[in-house]
This record gives sequence, structure tokens and C-alpha cells, in this order.
Amino acid sequence: MKRFTFLLITFLAATTLFADVVQNKDGSYTADITGGSAVIDGNGCVSSLKLGGAEFLSIREDRAAGFFGPADKEVFGFYGSPKSVKAQPFKAKSLSAEGDKVTATYDEGKVVYDFTGGKLKISLTSAIDAYYYLRIMYYGGLLRTPDNRYLPSHYPVQTFTKAALFTDCDYNLLIEGTDIEWSYIVLRPNRSLLLTPRKNTPEDTETYKLRTSPSGTHTCVVSPKEYQVFQRRTKDMGVIRIEGIADRKTDEVKAQLEGVWYDIPINKADGGFGRSIPYSAGGWYTIDIVGKSGGKRVWQKTINRVGIGEVFVGAGQSNSTNSGEFQTKQESNMVSCFDGRFWQLANDPVLGTRDGTGCGSYYPAFGDALYAKYKVPIGIVSTGYGGSNAERWTPDTTNLVDKDRLYDYMMSRIRALGPYGFRALLWHQGEADYRSEAEDCYANLCKLIRAAREDAGWYFPWFAAKTTYHSPKYPRWDHVRDVYQRIWDEGIALQGPDTDTLTGDYRDMNGEGIHLSPKGLKKHGEMWAEVVSEYLDEVL
Repeated sequence: MKRFTFLLITFLAATTLFADVVQNKDGSYTADITGGSAVIDGNGCVSSLKLGGAEFLSIREDRAAGFFGPADKEVFGFYGSPKSVKAQPFKAKSLSAEGDKVTATYDEGKVVYDFTGGKLKISLTSAIDAYYYLRIMYYGGLLRTPDNRYLPSHYPVQTFTKAALFTDCDYNLLIEGTDIEWSYIVLRPNRSLLLTPRKNTPEDTETYKLRTSPSGTHTCVVSPKEYQVFQRRTKDMGVIRIEGIADRKTDEVKAQLEGVWYDIPINKADGGFGRSIPYSAGGWYTIDIVGKSGGKRVWQKTINRVGIGEVFVGAGQSNSTNSGEFQTKQESNMVSCFDGRFWQLANDPVLGTRDGTGCGSYYPAFGDALYAKYKVPIGIVSTGYGGSNAERWTPDTTNLVDKDRLYDYMMSRIRALGPYGFRALLWHQGEADYRSEAEDCYANLCKLIRAAREDAGWYFPWFAAKTTYHSPKYPRWDHVRDVYQRIWDEGIALQGPDTDTLTGDYRDMNGEGIHLSPKGLKKHGEMWAEVVSEYLDEVL
């Protein structure tokens, strides 16, 4: 056994810390961390992370806890949940240790594990579009989110970038700097994540026991939510996903949808329950979900206003957010919006925009116009940010000081909706690229659209508006308009509305502004509805 020892002198604290990285007989490495140890297997991935004697990673026969490789492919049937076709991990060319670091080198990239200070920092340098996955504790694990919610570690809807993982021991694991999805930590190319072991407080221990006690009463319905819209699969049909976590007393779950009862499979080991129910497009529907123990009803949740219809992701700059002159309202009561956690009626300001603006948007008018034609609920997922040029939306913004992470923010919503969980993305951006070179703008748009589709795992439709208007003095920027014409002509994006035609009293500030008046917002929404309707009429 070969031992690597390093001495870290912390001058400010005037203390000396020791950390050991030990090479095992099978070629793997074991390293000390606060409260326990971590193992890097012979293929260069984390295979175990123990704190206080408890394993924090989920180890299964079909796959190690750590995995560096391409994403699994999702194969969908006509109805129901997707099935994963498992990708094969990359093969490490070399695995070595120096001081407090272990480095795994692959043809496709490099993973560095840094154990400085009893923590574990994992850095991925990838030569291709590949990811590092770390499967965290699935059964019995709880995640505490930044807003102090406790959720099962396989919580399926929301994507977190920071959370603490708790299991049955005296330590918890703080996860920072990356996405936590379902029971995975997902490290994307050329980024790092930090895992920090922490001793539980008495309150932490008590909360964990309360949440996981067999006699506890914690029940959470994750899906559906009130005003949630599921993307229909055909003109007449879609799927409603029933999913949640029940208390340990529950041994049977049923759901009633429009008078018909459905059995919902439940995993009695952790209380997780779920089923996809094919159903007619339309809504709003009411769903009753009940839990039973020994044949007796022990809890009931009623979710009102659930629909199957059309869902759209909005992205771009201020005229895709809540930056219109005044707030507007949808009139049909059939248009809702989603911010990654909640759904509600899509009255301005709509939920979810990255810039947090609070005035008017085109989405209420857009949704009303589509509902008037198709008679199904409309869902809006808005992610835009005012003043952003195309470059700021690309996944590689290392040359920018961009704390807003616009691409990641947009993708978190796309991943929350899931493959085929929305009809199309509506891109309204261009005004801020008037200073950009045409070729740079074109390259950034191509990079963005290509990366988003690859990251999403499916080729979703991307509509792009032609929008460059600033003011009556600067009504259009032809080099940017030419870029959008080019991506339409080349089939990179579908043709959206030409909003440079919205002049005069369609604009705010008595026609002098860059944003839209209430009249302009309504017209803007109707223009988007017109181009989207032409597409829907072809595919439905």
C-alpha cells in the first residue's frame, strides 16, 4: 500500500491539519475527510463517501455511485414515463495522487479531487459535452434546501444548486456549486462542486428523526400542483403525472380523476409513490389523492385546476420578461405560469423571470389567444433577463462576469419540465446585440440553441423573433435582423414574429420607449400566437 501524506499549515487559525490519501491494492484511493472518508475507484470516480459510519452515496449493482460519461438517453413510448438507455462510462487512462489531490485522466477530459481541509472539491475539465454524475443517498436521505424545506433526496421536480444532505448519522453533507436533480449531483463540463461534511446540531438530528419516523405524518404531493399544465402528446391526449412522498404508515395510495379511481404504486421502503395517467387534453381537472393504512384512509390531498394543454418556455431579454409599461391580465382564467416550484394564473408580473421585473408581459395575451383557438390550458415558463445579449446566454461565459448564469437558469426550467414536457421555446432577443458583430451574434445563437437541445436530451422546437427596435430614432439594426433571417433560413430556429413593426403607440413612453405599451403587449402576444398556431396546426 502506497501512502501520500501532506501537511497543510493554516496560518490564520494557527493550527495544523493532516489529510491522508492512500492507494489501495486494487488501484483505488481512500482519502480522509471531516468525519469520515471517501473512495475514488480504479476508473477515477467516487464510489463511497462515509460520514459518521453512514454511507452518503447510493451504490447499486447497475452503476457505481460516481459516473463520468455522456447522459443517458431517454426513450419514450406513446404514453407514460420515459425509459433510460444507460450510457457507458468513459475509461480512465491514468489515476494518480499528489499531496491532497487525486487526478483521473480520460481521453474525454479530466476529473480532479481535492481533499484540502477535510472537504471534497471535484473539478471537471471536459474536452467534449460530457458530465460527471454522483448518485446521492436515495433511500432514507433528506435534502434541506436554502429556503429550509426538507425533501426526499429523490425529489423529482425542482433543481437545486445548494442543499444539505442528511441521513441516519451525526453528520450532514453540504453540496454547493452544481445542480442537484432527483437523486443525482450533476457536474457540468469545466465546473467544480464542493462537498463539505458538517456535524449535525441537536436540532438537525431531531428534525431528521421526525421526518423519517415510521409514525411521522409527513406527506408531500410533488405532482401535480394547482394550475399545473402538462404538455399534451397528441391533439386529444396527454399524461398527468401523480407523484409524491407519503408517511411511513401509508401502505396504499389511490387517485381520483373526474370520478375514476386509479391505484398509485407506492414504495413502502421510503414512501415514494407515482404513476403516469393517460388522459384527455383539457381542464381544469380536480384530482383527489388519498393514502390508506390497513384499508383505512389516513390522509387526503385535493389538487384543483390541473390541465393537459400547451406549455411554452420564454427566454431572451426585457421584452420577454415583465418590462412592459403596465401590468396586464389573462382573461380566460386558463393561462398559468411556472417558476420552477409553483404554478399560478399568468397575470402580470408572470412568475419565473430571471431579472425579477414586475410590470407587463405579452404572455397573458398570448395565452388567451391560444386558448380561444384550441380550448386547452396554456402554461408559461418565463426565464428572460433584461438587457442581455446572445453571448450572455451561451453556456460558456468564462469571459464574462455573469453571476446570473442565464443559460443554467433557463436549463433548470427545461429540465424541471422534462423531455417533451413543453411544446417549444419562444426566444425574444436582439436589441442588445446592436453593438455585436454579425458573425459573433450568429455563432452565439447557434452555440446556445445547439447546447440547450443537447442538454435537454431532445430536439425541441425553438422559435426566434426578429427584434432590434430601440426608439423612433433607431427603429432597426439591419445586421442583427440579417442574423435572425439567416437562422430562420438555415432551419436553426423557427420563424417568430417581426416585432420591429411595433412602433408608435405600441411602445411605452408615448411611443418613444423600447418597451411596449398595454396595446403593444396585447399585439405582441397575438403576433406570437399567430406564428405558433401555424406550427401547431401542422403538427397536431
